[in-house]
Amino acid sequence: MKRLHHPNLLRLLGVCSAAAPYCAVLEYMEGGSLEDWLADAEVHPTPRELLFIVHQVWRSLQGAGETAGGGWPCS
Repeated sequence: MKRLHHPNLLRLLGVCSAAAPYCAVLEYMEGGSLEDWLADAEVHPTPRELLFIVHQVWRSLQGAGETAGGGWPCS
């Protein structure tokens, strides 16, 4: 996963798997996560904005599949 590089994906910097709880260290994402943004009661994305988000997530997964050598259902 450290080899995956795509503009829509956070980079995996490292992991700690020596003992539970296991941790993944990801690059910093300014502005918070998409999950937090969507859960914000003051945020009301339009259908067009939601479709754009879905498209960007799909492109990220497609790009990750190509980087990993294929095998993804969406590629």
